[in-house]
Amino acid sequence: MTTPFFKSFLTAPAASLSPRQTMILLGALALVLLVASLLPRTLSAMPLILGVIPVLLWTGWTRTWPPLYPAALVCTGVIVALAGCSVLWAMDPAEAAERTGKIAMVLIPGAFLLGLCRGADQDTLTRIAKIIPLAVMAGWSIIIGDYYTGQPLYRLTHNIAPDVIIGTYETNRACMTLTLCSLPAMVMAMRLWPGVMGWGMAAAIVVLGFIAINTSDSQTALLAFIIGVAVLAAFPARSIWPRRILKWIILTGIATGPFLAIAMFRHLATPMEPMFLDSHANPLERMEIWDFVSRYALQNPLTGFGIEASRVITDFDNAKIYEPASTIMHPHNGVLQIWIEFGALGAALTIAAVAALFRRIDALGRANRRLVLAVFLATCSVSLTGYGLWQGWWLGACMLMIGLTALTLKIRSVPVRFPLSFNRPAWLSPTA
Repeated sequence: MTTPFFKSFLTAPAASLSPRQTMILLGALALVLLVASLLPRTLSAMPLILGVIPVLLWTGWTRTWPPLYPAALVCTGVIVALAGCSVLWAMDPAEAAERTGKIAMVLIPGAFLLGLCRGADQDTLTRIAKIIPLAVMAGWSIIIGDYYTGQPLYRLTHNIAPDVIIGTYETNRACMTLTLCSLPAMVMAMRLWPGVMGWGMAAAIVVLGFIAINTSDSQTALLAFIIGVAVLAAFPARSIWPRRILKWIILTGIATGPFLAIAMFRHLATPMEPMFLDSHANPLERMEIWDFVSRYALQNPLTGFGIEASRVITDFDNAKIYEPASTIMHPHNGVLQIWIEFGALGAALTIAAVAALFRRIDALGRANRRLVLAVFLATCSVSLTGYGLWQGWWLGACMLMIGLTALTLKIRSVPVRFPLSFNRPAWLSPTA
């Protein structure tokens, strides 16, 4: 028999946060952005703190359900279930089970966090959400200022001695997090500070972002930032055909990923040698990794070899032309990681998820289409060239970015008009 508490989940109208709860949520997200500029690995715990704890307090105090996002719960639940099922055919079941538990502790709480963001009070967002773009700008400024003063804050937070040289790559994760969060923050700024002020705030985020990324020497973050800003500024969102073409390109790429990677290495690596062989950013190494990972994945194309398979495989058939190692932590390509871990089963579920996302994008307004596409394509560029899919901080960063995007979509639906005055700063007004 269904208890009244769980029956309310099926029958009660969607809950929403109070103004005070919305203020607390915005303050917590702004604090997370500041902390992530120095300690990005803490993002793996962020969904648990901001997602599960508020939900437990809400349900325990009110005996009702807080704002939930069923689509996010279903999506994250399917991912965790697929990872858990892969333990049955994983090469290292213990490793697969451990990783499944870790990603569940990030993804499921992250889905609860997204529900809270979608349930935020609109009027409070209109007044208080200005702290989010300011927090992003402050995060970029912390990275820049710390770099040009010898990184005292980074040394303090990581317990590094003054005489130890810190590599530029150490701030890659922080730059990547702020890169993704800058996209919704820019749109949020232009909504909350209309006219010259809004454009100026968005431009400041872009300038600070490029300067900070330059200090980190992260080509992946730079590529994601360029793609995201370009899509925000110029993607033809009015017509449906550019989105349809883009969708089918992405779906085809997912379905044929291993075959494309093998063909790329066979036909493009040698002609590209004169351009990249001595370059700091050498794509030839990645192409060789993608080649031998793809060939291994096709040995078991239906279900793959289980989550985190690439960590335990020691017999990759690597010719070692550009990449000297025969073992890797992850394939540096999200599509190939799905194929080697979950095979065609995982690819089919990914295709279904992407198709559903594009259907959701089609239902949005023009400006919101650009925002969601910018966030999605920037995230794809990182997943296709950079980090492994299941790193805890990366999953937390994605949840943070999606939460900020949900807040921005909600803000843009509020028809607010601001006076533009150079004599009185209207954006400081509590009613602005």
